Amino acid sequence: MIRPASGRGATGLHPAGLCVAGLCVAGLLALALGGCDEDVGCAHDDRVLAVGESVDDIPRRLRCTCTAGGLLCEDLPGAVGLGDAAPPDVGPGPMDMARPPVDMSPPDAIADAMPDVMPDAGPPRPMCPERLIVAGSDCPGMAGAECLEGPAFDCCGARYAAERRCQCAEGRWRCVDLVAQCEADPDIGDCGRRTRLCQRWQATRAVRDPVEGWLGDHEACDAGVMSADWRSDTLDRINTYRALAGLPAVDHQPSLDGIAQACALAVRWHGTQDHQLEMNDRCFSRAAAEGVADSLIHAAPALSAVDDYMLDFGEQNFDSLVHRLYLLAPQLGPVGLGSTSLASCVHIANARGPEDAPRWVAWPPAGPFPLEAAQTDVAGWSVHSNVINLAFAEVQVFRDGIEPLEVDVRSLQSAGPAGWGLAWLPVGWDLEAGRSYRVAITDAIIDGERQGFGYTVEPVDCAAP
Repeated sequence: MIRPASGRGATGLHPAGLCVAGLCVAGLLALALGGCDEDVGCAHDDRVLAVGESVDDIPRRLRCTCTAGGLLCEDLPGAVGLGDAAPPDVGPGPMDMARPPVDMSPPDAIADAMPDVMPDAGPPRPMCPERLIVAGSDCPGMAGAECLEGPAFDCCGARYAAERRCQCAEGRWRCVDLVAQCEADPDIGDCGRRTRLCQRWQATRAVRDPVEGWLGDHEACDAGVMSADWRSDTLDRINTYRALAGLPAVDHQPSLDGIAQACALAVRWHGTQDHQLEMNDRCFSRAAAEGVADSLIHAAPALSAVDDYMLDFGEQNFDSLVHRLYLLAPQLGPVGLGSTSLASCVHIANARGPEDAPRWVAWPPAGPFPLEAAQTDVAGWSVHSNVINLAFAEVQVFRDGIEPLEVDVRSLQSAGPAGWGLAWLPVGWDLEAGRSYRVAITDAIIDGERQGFGYTVEPVDCAAP
């Protein structure tokens, strides 16, 4: 589909696509003026392109080519039917600011030669859903749609356009995990997963809470709002932990943000000792009461709170790891996010888990894993499940598959969204990069029978050259 960068689905020249060599104007107006003596070029953002030269505009998902008639932009291959919001209008370029708008209508001679009826381009391609697609779910009326989800990424020299590609076929969504595809490439081997996980972990660690951007007032009970970027970064941090654990990304529900924001304001005064808010509590509101009752709450701004949820400080949390288990619950539904400069809430909506949800979830998880992300010396390791009874299970850990290591195991009480959970602390040892740790779970009840299962953790030092 040919389109300008300022509008999805339109046909025409890019707003920045006026020729700049010799200060000539491009396209049909240039023909009307008799052309230019010098070679014509095109401006795209801050770059000047020669005729025939192309550039990929990744943020707008366009491929723009400089032609004799100006800059022509088309959808990047594989980006048809993405259904995302229109890219922001970049506004006038430097030349647009220096002169009045140019009349791009064709001269009469050219207009007379144009057909009165344009050829039928066929029905429009179906747009993609705004929310994350659930693999295997119905996609009525969207036959042929192809959707990309997640940012583009590099994987040991291979470039992928997105993290996930979904197609509507035979009435259902069929999705391919491009990250997993990269990591499973035999030509890349372990490099794929190690490189990818370190890139994502380091990217999310580089972001900090922009608390100075919160414009509310605790004293006046003004909840204010989080910025869109702040909320997006918080959701990304939650989903980074989930991705490391092998879980699908959780979706964001904007309609829950107001509840979460009121909750964050109330938590500033009420604290986090319980999940009940009374009418005489400071900054009480119905939204705040609902948020406090049905949210993960913390006396810290949103981004740093996500890290603390994974650690679950405190004696009560130590016995349940309830915050970690909620963030790593396969069935975690859309969330609302709210934060002030001193407190935050993740409002949780119940939803069924994906059809391909794992039977158990471990932290640290199997395979290569950023050493910095583990932080197992505080709340320890954990494994939880909704379908495997771990009430009588035992845990053994072997370093490099041979050396048995001592662990202090506890059964998690009131394990939040999980039916059963175990946690354990290392006794006299901790994770080391470059070594492997085999976890063996025995005496678990699986499908009514006493069985065992296991996995191997491979810590990676992402800071190493």
